[in-house]
Amino acid sequence: LIGLGAAISLWGRPEPASDTWSRHKFVIGAAAIFACIVAVAVLAPRLYKWPLADARADTLAGAFQMVVDDQHSIVQELGALPVPPSRMDLRIANRSASNRPGVLAWRLIEPEEGISGKILREGRREIPARDHLAWETIDIAPPVQSGGRRFALQLIADVGPDAHLRIGATKTDRYEEGRLWIDGALGWPDQNIEFVAYSAPELTRGKLLAMWHAFTSYWRWPLLFADIAIVMTLLTSVSTLLVTAALPRRAVR
Repeated sequence: LIGLGAAISLWGRPEPASDTWSRHKFVIGAAAIFACIVAVAVLAPRLYKWPLADARADTLAGAFQMVVDDQHSIVQELGALPVPPSRMDLRIANRSASNRPGVLAWRLIEPEEGISGKILREGRREIPARDHLAWETIDIAPPVQSGGRRFALQLIADVGPDAHLRIGATKTDRYEEGRLWIDGALGWPDQNIEFVAYSAPELTRGKLLAMWHAFTSYWRWPLLFADIAIVMTLLTSVSTLLVTAALPRRAVR
């Protein structure tokens, strides 16, 4: 309504020449701002790392902490992802009696039977000593080239005999595509660690399909985009109207 009122006020002024010039400035300004919005919308999918899988707990109900002792491991199945993950975020704490940092060894594997399979990527990340859980990022760089297959993440604690890792987990089947293996044994069906898997920033067909699937699978995404469209329309119309009104006008002869 504000944008419509701004447009009507420009088109309904009594001075013909000045009104025509104001309309031209309004259209030019709105087109320039719209072009900027389109450019951001085109670049955003390329630069943004889209969440492929999200197993974070919404509330404290059903959330708990898994204890992984030194040289023990867990494997979280990620299921079939439309594109390979390039980053994994996990909630981890390193409980150390000597207050020394520990190491989290990780492997991205393609499971064939149980937790065995081909190792696609592997690495190590240092975890500082702390009592509370905090988000840690595992960069899988360069990401695996092919998608559409099943992935699993293996985590191995290398912290010393006087320490252990605590990893955030849920037991409410927050992520239905995954299964959790603890030291080679299959855990409860509804258990998963808390994680977020992100895509690579490169724009691919698989990434666009993943974004479209996420957009259409949850009602909040279309509502959010509609809200953004309304807000940007109001900002564009009102700001352009104010700039047009502030600029000097040609005298009517």
